[in-house]
Amino acid sequence: MANVEKLLHGSSEGVDLLTKLDLLPPETRLLKTAKAKVREHLRIAISEGTKERLGVTIAPRFFTQGSDTYKTLNRPAWMPPQQMDLDDGVYLPMMFVKGATPSQASPFFFAIVDTALKALVKREGWQAFDDSKDTCARVVINDTAHVDVPLYAIPDDEFGKLTKAAMKAMVAADGADFDFMRSRIDRLDSWDALPSDKVLLAHRKDDWKPSDPRKMHEWFLASIEDFGERLRRECRYLKAWRDHHKLGHISSIILMVYAWTVFEEIGQLHVPARDDLMLLKIAERLPDLFSREIENPTNPEELLGLGWSHEERRTAIQAASMMREDLDMAINHCWQPEVAVSRIRSVFGSRIPNRPDLISVKAVAAATVAATPVVYSPAPEVGRSTSG
Repeated sequence: MANVEKLLHGSSEGVDLLTKLDLLPPETRLLKTAKAKVREHLRIAISEGTKERLGVTIAPRFFTQGSDTYKTLNRPAWMPPQQMDLDDGVYLPMMFVKGATPSQASPFFFAIVDTALKALVKREGWQAFDDSKDTCARVVINDTAHVDVPLYAIPDDEFGKLTKAAMKAMVAADGADFDFMRSRIDRLDSWDALPSDKVLLAHRKDDWKPSDPRKMHEWFLASIEDFGERLRRECRYLKAWRDHHKLGHISSIILMVYAWTVFEEIGQLHVPARDDLMLLKIAERLPDLFSREIENPTNPEELLGLGWSHEERRTAIQAASMMREDLDMAINHCWQPEVAVSRIRSVFGSRIPNRPDLISVKAVAAATVAATPVVYSPAPEVGRSTSG
C-alpha cells in the first residue's frame, strides 16, 4: 500500500498538484482587470440603454459567481484550447422586464450587452466576442482566458435597496476620488445583498428562466462548513482529472455535487483523514453516479447534465472507471513508489510531480495494520469427550 497524498496536497516544496492548480499571479491579474473593464463598460451602456427604453437611468449591479467565488478555480491542464474563466452576472430590476413582454425584454437586454461588449473587445484588442451561449455573453480575452456575463432580473424593491446602499457608500466616501467610490460600490455587490428568490435568468431562446445562482453558492459554502476544506480540495482534484482527460461536457457543478454526495454517504465522522483515500472513495462511486440522473441539490426538480448524449454519458462512466482503477492500484496494491507515481500521473497528467520520494509505503502498511480494528471471535465450542 502507498500513501500518495503529498503528490496531491501538502508537499513542503510546493510541487504538489494543488499548488499547480492555482492561477499564476499574471493570470489572476488578467481576469480581474478584464472583469473591471467589462463592468465599467456595461454600467455606461446599460444606463444609456435603459434611459432610452424606459425613460429612467438604471445602473446595473454585478455579482461574481461560479468557481471564483467557490474558490475552486483551477488553472486548466491544456491551455489552449482550455481556458481560464470567470462568471460575472449583471442584474437589472424587474421593471426592466415589465416594461415590455418577456419575449421583447430578454432580446433587448442581450442586444445592449452584446453591442457594448463587441465594442469593448475591439477597443481593448481582445480576441473575440462570443454570443453562441444561450445563457450568457462571452468575452474571449485571448487563447487562455474568457469572461462570461449572464444576465438577470431581480425584484424592483430589492434592486432599489441595492441602489440606495450604493448611493450611501458614495456619500460616505466624502472627498474620496472616483476610483475609491467605485470600489466602495463594488464591495456592496455581495451575495448577502442579493435576494434568494424570484431571480430570472435571460435566455437567448427561451426568454427568461427562474435561476438563482446564490442558492448554489450558499449550498456549497454550507457544505464546506460541514466537511471543511477537504471538500473544496476534492472538488478541485476532480476538476483537474476532468480537464486532463478533456471531458468538457462534465460541468464543475456536477463534480461538486457528486463529491458532496460521497461525503454525505460516508458521514463527517468517517471521512478518511487523507486526501488520497477520500479521492479513492469518490472514484469508487463515480461510475455508478454518472449512470444516474443528476439532481440539483438546491432544486431536486432540476436535473443537471440533461444535455449529455448517450456517448457522453458512456465516456464519463468509462473515464471514472479508469480513475478508480488507477487510484486503487496506486493506493491499495502498490509497493513501489515509482509505480504509484505512474498510476497517479495516469489520472492527472504531468502536473503530478515525478517524485517517488514523496510517497510513503512501509509507514502506510504499518499504519493500516495498526488502524485495523481488533475483531474478537468467540471461542469455539468444545464438545464433551471421554478419555480412555
